[in-house]
Amino acid sequence: ALDETEIQRLRKAAKAADKTSRKKVRRAQRSLEDRGPDDADTRALAEAARLASEHADKLRRELEAAERGGDGDRDDCASSSYPSASDGIGGVDSKGPLESPGRTPPPAPSPREKGPSSKGGGEGGKGQRFRCVDRQTGVDLAEGLVLHRDVISPEEEREMIDFVDEQCERGRRGELRKPTYLRASGDRSRGNSREAVMYGGFFDFNRARPGRRDLVPPFPSILRRLVRRLVDELGVLPADVRPDSVIINRYSEGDCIPPHVDHQSYFRPISTLSLLGEEPMLIGSRFKTVKACKWDTVAGMSVQCPRRSLLVLGGNSGNVAKHCISACSGPRISITLRKQPPPDWKPDVSELVSGGKSWAKTGKGNKHNIVNNDGEGSGQKRLRSKPLSGSAKRRKKMAKIRGKERD
Repeated sequence: ALDETEIQRLRKAAKAADKTSRKKVRRAQRSLEDRGPDDADTRALAEAARLASEHADKLRRELEAAERGGDGDRDDCASSSYPSASDGIGGVDSKGPLESPGRTPPPAPSPREKGPSSKGGGEGGKGQRFRCVDRQTGVDLAEGLVLHRDVISPEEEREMIDFVDEQCERGRRGELRKPTYLRASGDRSRGNSREAVMYGGFFDFNRARPGRRDLVPPFPSILRRLVRRLVDELGVLPADVRPDSVIINRYSEGDCIPPHVDHQSYFRPISTLSLLGEEPMLIGSRFKTVKACKWDTVAGMSVQCPRRSLLVLGGNSGNVAKHCISACSGPRISITLRKQPPPDWKPDVSELVSGGKSWAKTGKGNKHNIVNNDGEGSGQKRLRSKPLSGSAKRRKKMAKIRGKERD
């Protein structure tokens, strides 16, 4: 096992290698768009990006093994028989023939039939698959995880980016009413100014579960065309789990989304289309906080999501493993597509803040009367209470400590 000094040195080397890898990937992507796939410089840049990504992945695996006190060759996430998430830069495979940047994959066989309670991933379309076994549980966390590259063309990406920018600008001007447009604000969102636009179905971020459908507008035509392409033309999403709700997230540099599992009421698979920037998605069962808005996996893996790629999370990757986006290195847009629960769906009693009792307003101030599920009131008036978030608890604890120090 390495001592703490060696681990710190390895951690710095892995961070520097990851930063270099991202720069080379972006450079290769720009060359592909400007010069085309047959240009010699594009091939050279793609090869350099591939080697840099492999070096960064190797250092990351060594760091994870060292922090666990293990051997660098013994890795939870076997990528030897599965291609690295960095192989092929936006349609450029530095080891083989190049594809044109706007080329779409060939038609795939029809998706496998699934029932309403299906937990599997999309079966149509070939895509890149992964394997990542949690050694504590023996569960393959990446089962059902599929990455499809270049599902839309650069021209379609530009159209999507313009649409998102227009909706966000309308939201900032107050033309899109809440909760169609939301922007992170307040102390809990310090350093994270992520913007969100919703269509089809409302997702309640405060309760982390689906909300009323009629609170947000239906899909605009550009999103209907996107769903038709992914389901009917490419077959990368199953037809019986056709997405009917979307959350569009617009990230700025430093923005993030913490580790989470999408609510179990959403049908699987769920999928995320990446636009504008390339960032890794962390997928795993255990994470550690490096600093505010930045995490590393303790048991899991990092999957690079190139521009115009669709990451499909089904099976264990969508139901067991958590996923997150650590602090972004630059602007990024994600379009997350999901199929909502049936219209008559209601949250489980255990999810209610009051533990199975609903709150009815008494009409006086902010006091409420507890109403049991059978509709009978308890006759007691109480202040509405809401559990503190983890960050609020930490702030409260630190304020208490500082108060003792002053005394």
